[in-house]
Amino acid sequence: MSPSAPSLGTYAITGIQAGVGPEAGRTPIRQEIDTWAYDEANAIQVDLFIQALIIFQATEPEEKLSWFRIAAIHGIAPNPWDEETKTQNDGANNGYCTHNTNLFVTWHRPYVILFEQILYNIMRTDIIPQYPQDVQKELIKHADTWRVPFWDWAAKRPDPENPKATPSYDVPKFVRLKRISISVPTGGTTEVDNPLNAFTTEEEMGRLYPDMADAIDYIECYATSRAPQNKAEILALTGAQNNDLVKEALNRPLINEDYLGEAVYRLLSQGYHKTYDEFATTASPTNTEKGQYLSVESLHNNIHNYCGGSGSGGVRGHMGSEEVAAFDPIFWLHHGNVDRLLAIWQTLYSETWFDPLYRADVSLAPFHTNSEGTYYTSNKCREWTQYGYTYPELQRWKFVDDGKVDEEAYKDDIRTRLNELYRPGYINRYRLGELDDYVVNVKYERFALEGEAFTVQIYIDQNEVGQVYNFSSPLRAIGGPVPCENCQEQQNNHAVATGEVPITAALLHIHKNPGQYSSGNLASLRTQDVKPYLRKSLNWKVIKENGEEVALSDIPSLRVTVSVGKAVHPPSGTFDGETGRPRFSVYSDYEVLN
Repeated sequence: MSPSAPSLGTYAITGIQAGVGPEAGRTPIRQEIDTWAYDEANAIQVDLFIQALIIFQATEPEEKLSWFRIAAIHGIAPNPWDEETKTQNDGANNGYCTHNTNLFVTWHRPYVILFEQILYNIMRTDIIPQYPQDVQKELIKHADTWRVPFWDWAAKRPDPENPKATPSYDVPKFVRLKRISISVPTGGTTEVDNPLNAFTTEEEMGRLYPDMADAIDYIECYATSRAPQNKAEILALTGAQNNDLVKEALNRPLINEDYLGEAVYRLLSQGYHKTYDEFATTASPTNTEKGQYLSVESLHNNIHNYCGGSGSGGVRGHMGSEEVAAFDPIFWLHHGNVDRLLAIWQTLYSETWFDPLYRADVSLAPFHTNSEGTYYTSNKCREWTQYGYTYPELQRWKFVDDGKVDEEAYKDDIRTRLNELYRPGYINRYRLGELDDYVVNVKYERFALEGEAFTVQIYIDQNEVGQVYNFSSPLRAIGGPVPCENCQEQQNNHAVATGEVPITAALLHIHKNPGQYSSGNLASLRTQDVKPYLRKSLNWKVIKENGEEVALSDIPSLRVTVSVGKAVHPPSGTFDGETGRPRFSVYSDYEVLN
């Protein structure tokens, strides 16, 4: 059987409305995937989830709610989805792309809700009725409280092969599994291919789904791939799941040891950004003279790049390509985490939203809230719990006292959890208090290479300290076969995108390890020492997706600067003496270091 869409009207994306309560405001929690999957209490949910994914992925490609058509919304949908004519996306009358705009992060919210809702409906209508009648009530209870898990790529995890090893950033253990043993309706257990490890088909994807024909590099694939190293790997019947190479990429800035976690820690810290746009998007922010170009979209772009990889001949895994990224099951776990970061930021800074405000009422096509054709907008999905889910850090109902939420206690608990998850290790190791803080800012035209994807790699000496990825495609650029009005307008308008690489951790490492670097020793982290050091040691490269280095003169729009500000790091686990609130690092007063 396959998931079915209503024959009349638009498809109503409501989220899962079952399983809420019993406390007022309590909603089921989207959990981190390894935490959820390896908890025996969730074994029934895991069985249902895996079976639902298998059915979803096997749905006939032409069906409205097939894996092919839902994934194609993200990139290669030449025909409207759930719309009669062209998309109603503002400024994107061909295609549904919102990348490098302030709609980026909110557009993906109903997209993930749609994915979650389809899987739940499969559980209820296709799977549970196959079980014996006497167990169906229990199965329904577990399905009703299930929510799609997320991949927290900014939290380090133990090595599944070596528990004694230092935790590191990694692909989830549960996703890495090639085969999974699950309980099935006929009784007992059976072993199945893990549908999270890859999306696989029995024929070439381009034959099954002709609309995929324009995604030239992927039409002959039988499976999605991560970090393939050559054309043969990506065309193999099972694709190439080089998760160890993804892990290597996630941890590559070796002297910037907590690179991903620190970026999230900064992004969510008080005062790091003053506006929603600065938090949300790579589109050039208003504080162009100050620097601080870190955004949730720029972090998101890098994860796509790490998972896509860069093999010989420009071969990339599906996650590295806008057109086909959503075909890889890890896409949905990744975007669950992006939505989680948005929800946390919204809770901590609830008064900050779109500016100008009218942008929050722009249609997020092709997603509808009902069968009458009402489009989602950022305002409509601003409050996520109305769609039946929340996240581990956001259990608001636990802070109700006498019928009223204690907002400060609620936010304090969130900050405590964030300190535990993401506070960079070097802060405690070096017992830092107040010090100068340094970030590298990167600005560039997103379509500087006619849409070809490229990475700006930042180095101190020969040591990579971070990167910025543009996440674009020549297929969507002017003259390309995949229509994307947003992309082509950005290309015509020479739209600028941004990114940021914090380098204080790397500078501390150099300072604490004299004699190890060719640029000499760094006497201190004071500006008078760092400024001349970076002048002789900071360098960068632009690398195309085929591994070819681009002459910097070929991207005249590229501007790389360093900003210096102040960071105040309270001792770990300490609380403000006056308010009793948990203390979080504060970053402020950034200026470009000329």
